[in-house]
Amino acid sequence: MVCVPGGRGAAGSGILAVYPFENDGRPATPSAPELTLEGGSFVPGLCGQALHLGGSKVLTALRPDVAPRLAKPAQGQGGGGGAFSITFLFRPSARRSYQIIMAQAGVAPNDRVWWIGYSPGLKHLDFLVREPDNTGQAQVFSTPAVNAGEWHFAAATMSGGVLKLSVTPMREAQPGGIIPSIPVAGARQAASALTLSGRRGESTPETSSYEGDIDELAFWSRALTLADIDALFQRYKTGRPVDGTFDLADAAKRSQRVESTLPFFPPAPSENFRAGPERLRSAGSGAGAAKREFVAPVQLASGDFSVEMELLAPALEGSRFQVDLGADGFLFDGEKGVLRNTGNNGASTFKNRPLQCALKGRLVSGKPFRIHFTMTRGMLTVALDGREVYRNFLGRDTCGEVALTALQGEVIMRKLEMRGAFLRQTFSEVFSSGEANTAFYRIPAIVRAREGALLVFAEARRKDFDDLGDIDMVLRRSTDNGRTWLPIQTLHDGGENSAISCVNPGPIVEPDTGRVHLLFHLVEKQKWGSGDYKVLHLRSDDSGATWSRPVDVRSQLPAEWLSFQPGPGHGIVKQRGAHRGRLIMPGWYVYRDGGARRYASALIYSDDRGKTWQPGGTGMKLSDECMVAELPDGALLMAIRPPLGIPESEFRHFATSRDGGITFDPFTVDPQLRAPVCQSSLFSANDGGLPYFLYPASGSYAPGAAVRRAGLTLRRKLPDGAWSPPQLVYAGRSGYSDLTQMADGRLGIVFEGGRQSYIDGIRFTSVATAPEATSDAAWAHDANARMIKVTGLDLDSSGNLYVAGGEGKAVVVLDRDGRETARWGDFIDDKHGLRIFDDKVWLTDIGKHAVYQCTLDGRILRTFGAVGEAGEDATHFNKPTDVALAPDGSIYITDGYGNSRVVCLAPDGAFRFAWGKRGSGPGEFRSPHNIVIRDNRVYVADRENARIQVFTLSGDFVTEWKNVGHPYGLFLANDGRLYVSMVDDKAGVHAVLIMTLDGQILQTVGGKGSQPGEFDVPHSLTVSADARAIYVGEVETRRVQRILRD
Repeated sequence: MVCVPGGRGAAGSGILAVYPFENDGRPATPSAPELTLEGGSFVPGLCGQALHLGGSKVLTALRPDVAPRLAKPAQGQGGGGGAFSITFLFRPSARRSYQIIMAQAGVAPNDRVWWIGYSPGLKHLDFLVREPDNTGQAQVFSTPAVNAGEWHFAAATMSGGVLKLSVTPMREAQPGGIIPSIPVAGARQAASALTLSGRRGESTPETSSYEGDIDELAFWSRALTLADIDALFQRYKTGRPVDGTFDLADAAKRSQRVESTLPFFPPAPSENFRAGPERLRSAGSGAGAAKREFVAPVQLASGDFSVEMELLAPALEGSRFQVDLGADGFLFDGEKGVLRNTGNNGASTFKNRPLQCALKGRLVSGKPFRIHFTMTRGMLTVALDGREVYRNFLGRDTCGEVALTALQGEVIMRKLEMRGAFLRQTFSEVFSSGEANTAFYRIPAIVRAREGALLVFAEARRKDFDDLGDIDMVLRRSTDNGRTWLPIQTLHDGGENSAISCVNPGPIVEPDTGRVHLLFHLVEKQKWGSGDYKVLHLRSDDSGATWSRPVDVRSQLPAEWLSFQPGPGHGIVKQRGAHRGRLIMPGWYVYRDGGARRYASALIYSDDRGKTWQPGGTGMKLSDECMVAELPDGALLMAIRPPLGIPESEFRHFATSRDGGITFDPFTVDPQLRAPVCQSSLFSANDGGLPYFLYPASGSYAPGAAVRRAGLTLRRKLPDGAWSPPQLVYAGRSGYSDLTQMADGRLGIVFEGGRQSYIDGIRFTSVATAPEATSDAAWAHDANARMIKVTGLDLDSSGNLYVAGGEGKAVVVLDRDGRETARWGDFIDDKHGLRIFDDKVWLTDIGKHAVYQCTLDGRILRTFGAVGEAGEDATHFNKPTDVALAPDGSIYITDGYGNSRVVCLAPDGAFRFAWGKRGSGPGEFRSPHNIVIRDNRVYVADRENARIQVFTLSGDFVTEWKNVGHPYGLFLANDGRLYVSMVDDKAGVHAVLIMTLDGQILQTVGGKGSQPGEFDVPHSLTVSADARAIYVGEVETRRVQRILRD
């Protein structure tokens, strides 16, 4: 028996004891507890000698002064209590069985309170703590991979009710920026000494005790920070131990490493939801059609929640029904008389501690019972009729859908009561697993065609889940913003039961022509990565209805690329700066590095609208899937899926190109974006801002746990370099995704997702890109009661609203609070347009064919046109509709209902010129209804032609926008946006569009109806100086609404 002394080092750092394993057989230093060696030997280590353990003996602390303190973390649920850390260097052997490196027990040796173990098969360490009641446990797993024969540095900490475990191979430059963690409800008090090379059980020491080397074992009275861990790691890399010469506080200060945290969702207020009753029957269990499943219309988002169902099984013994909290299922098996957990692909929550509860004596046929789930600070509790049957940490950020399914027989949900933070988002199914004789649909990509149709491409994996095999390329289109989807189109079919794989769709839309390009990878399964492959290119000129024959562009790519796979996801057309108009398709290629096959993230591009393709730069090697977005300055940003097995594998990597994709700057790692190793989407919206990033950001983060892909999250890059707070899009399981901007300005999102698995199918949803707008229903309520049809309105410099909505006296003046303060305008015959420039009111009178300029109190200053006479010459109008002023004071008048032209007058009112006639060609009009001017461009609402036309100040045609329904009112606001009131009766839309000055819709406000926030023929509009309030005048409902933007 050999005594191994401990020592003290790094004074003031919170260290309790350090065991450098240097003094073999020499007297112990009395300042630290002594360890007694019962087996093992000494070998060269990183910092002098190391202890080698052979897997059959243990090292026992005879003076356990340190060990009891280690087992005094939080007492009771949810955290609190003491803190500690354990650090050590280790080098495991090649033995394949699970091994406990160190542990501490209660009274009995095999009654372990906590342990740190090594799993060679999974290549990770785990840190497990038994909770105070001895019925639950918390377990955290390390990243990255632990390899036999290599030295690693490990740091296990506990503080504030959280376990953390950091493991870093010593060959790395530094520890990873994220430390895997999990909540713990406290720990039992240990009574026995700490042991090294402990065993799972006492019967098989040779197969369960640790085999390998340990060095620099240290115990600390506090939780070490990432800066502390980095400082120790850097010290050990130099081969120097932690001793009295080492100042940990100073070294940590120099490190400046700050741990990145799991993306969390902003706190949301708790809500209540109730439903029921629902009678559910499995297929074939009764006559007639039967509802099999109930899914709550709200999802459980992050935070605490309570879910209680009152259920009744008419014939319990012959029934099987399941309650789902997202992917976690709770199965009532009446035949076997048991309630047990199911689903979630064996996620570690229930793998470590399964739920198994006998139903006999608890439930009987025909009698109601309650199952109650509560989540409190990560702790999930399950109770039947008020009696707790399970408690454990769920270890995930979000749950998702709540459902009840009748699997066999019948079950009645008498009521459902839920409380928590809910996600209220609607989804449509684009592709469902099993649909059209296809096992799985995966890898979605989405674009919007120029005319507004949404195109979603996907891999149809006909037989199985494998990435290669019988896989076809398919498409579904939607012409109603994703509410419904047209039948599936197969774009390329490799043949039934073939091994032809059509994978990784990469669509691109040319914004000027509307042509849609599609690139995808085609290869025989057994030839993948050999260089024998195709990259097929298809084109469509009718928004995806029909497609050209495929052209293989493989010969245009480098011979050393043994494979090129687009994206997956959309490509882009460069819009700014040099190389404007370039088609860019990101993707990844395979290459040989010596005898090894490697991956790299790169792009290909075309400068001739897809006729030929060239290889661009490589953003990163040893990586794969990627997407590209254009930044406001014209640079390209590539978002890269990082490889497994590196310290930063769960942080998103980015590379930037400033020459149109020919070369890339060295890649960077963004510690703000922690994401599981999965494809993600990057997209620049039409507003010219920084890109959006879409990714699954929730999960257990245990290596190999399928639940990692969950909680689809949207964030946007901010000008200061940070990312916006995470916005939850889907709370359940989610995987690959893609983004586009829809015709109404919302972001269209397509993603792999489902309640039980992210491979259940491909779903679609949409989210707003601009502040939400709500009607200020009480504003102007009394004044509206005395309005007739409202045809025009505008604000003066004091914020008073002038409304062409009165009878007799046409102009009604409202103050900031919506109270009527004046009426004037009895000289008007048939009011129409109203504008205010420099606090002068301009009015058009379609009854008298005249235009007036007035003071704010209604005194006429100037009159344009021959009052009461219609005509089409230099001095007459025929039902003029609106007025705009150019920067030089020139007056532009839409003339209008009668003449279908635009008239330009000099500032003094002299006729200059006119353009337009009745028709539908460029520069022709059918009801030029409103007109605005900005930056030497004239924008005209050509209402009956359902378009906005854009001209120069001299009347030369520039372009037209046909995605605006029938435009009635136009207003150019101080935020640089064009606001359009429009009617599209065919689509059932009466709304306000917020647009860029190049015709892109950013947001749609309102809808058809008479309720607050709805419109019935929104004829005119204006916007406050701060762009936070939109004032809309309606014809049919005879009112003014003030719409407030958040």
